[in-house]
Amino acid sequence: MTMKLKNAVLVVAICLCGNGFSQLSTRENIRSVFRTGSRPLAGSYGVYIGPSFMEMSDMADQSVALRGLPLINIKYYSADSIEWRLGLQFSGKSSTQTGTSLTGAKGVTVAEGSSYNRISIGGAYHFSPRNLLDVYVGAYIPFGWDTYSAESSLGKVSAVTSKFSPVFGVGAYIGLQAFIADLPISVGFEYGLRAIGRGWRQYKHVDVDTNGKSQTYYTTAATGVPQYSDLNYGSSDFGTDARITFSYYFNK
Repeated sequence: MTMKLKNAVLVVAICLCGNGFSQLSTRENIRSVFRTGSRPLAGSYGVYIGPSFMEMSDMADQSVALRGLPLINIKYYSADSIEWRLGLQFSGKSSTQTGTSLTGAKGVTVAEGSSYNRISIGGAYHFSPRNLLDVYVGAYIPFGWDTYSAESSLGKVSAVTSKFSPVFGVGAYIGLQAFIADLPISVGFEYGLRAIGRGWRQYKHVDVDTNGKSQTYYTTAATGVPQYSDLNYGSSDFGTDARITFSYYFNK
């Protein structure tokens, strides 16, 4: 290789290296925005399913055999980052029996009913939509009442058992949800704390004998044992709670 050719190759190499270093030194980073579906905006509504583990345990109370999932759970976004929630659940069970006793007495009637009623209101704040998952914090207030009634009669003899128990609580949580493809559907997880109290859980019994004389007493269970002439029975619980949610979003 001649001296002139070597000098030409060296000049070209220096130019290429200089150009490469110039490109690396002036390179700008590009910000990435992750999108994992159609996120709701201000004015959007949502319907969601997701009873918490403590709520499911509460639903399993033996005073009502079957309650199922919450009847209505609705979300509303007053702003892109502000969400409001309303949950309604009303369920109950009743039965009536009429027959003849083993002694031949006719007109034996037994009626029993119970109900589970809950209302929950709350809100949540959603952080930046640039996050891969939708992250939010929220709080809610659940309240409602439970009822129970049982009445049996045979001629002049009758027995009536009743209960009305108010329920009130408060909870806070942090959650995250992922939106599926471009569909207005999300699957999420929430974890937090919940405290709830139940008052007037005592059962009131009124028995009437064949002479028309009545006796009133109270118990901690519907079975009637033990008995109290006066009783105020309540309970409360506090602890961590979690739920898995499935939501569908729509506009008016």
